[in-house]
Amino acid sequence: MKNRVMLGSTVLCVGLFAIPAQAYHGGHSEQYFAVDVLFWEYDPEEASAVSDMGVRFRAGKLYNEFLGVEGHLATGGSDEEERSEGELDYLAGVYGKLALPIDQKLHLYALLGVSTLGGDFTPGDDNVSDLSGGFGAELGITPNLAINADYMRYADTSEAIFDSIGVGVVYHFR
Repeated sequence: MKNRVMLGSTVLCVGLFAIPAQAYHGGHSEQYFAVDVLFWEYDPEEASAVSDMGVRFRAGKLYNEFLGVEGHLATGGSDEEERSEGELDYLAGVYGKLALPIDQKLHLYALLGVSTLGGDFTPGDDNVSDLSGGFGAELGITPNLAINADYMRYADTSEAIFDSIGVGVVYHFR
């Protein structure tokens, strides 16, 4: 599963550079809302990793073309394996956003903040709060609509690591 997710996200990220777009992401303040498909993986220290797919909602505000704040809410997905099982009930987080505009269509970004996740993970913690971070790319396809792909590490504790790859659509309120 992990290899398929990594291959799919790599193809999507490379494809972001090849898609012609006419969008404009200016340097003014704006809000946005996004819906993503979330491919998550829970990797406990003493057992095999479990992974599945869920949905993530993101909302944020860009204060200028370089700085912003973003919130995540996610749910969904359960996986049962021979030695491990996991079910994501919820994921919530708040992050500072540092953006690097490559041009008017393409922005790279990094997120750093705090996340809380809950679920039924065996073995491991069912509820975790931890420092989180990630990076991604957003490509505008119309003046208000963009596509994005990102990687996030939501938790990295002594018992387990919780990572995700998200792919979705972003609507910018202008």
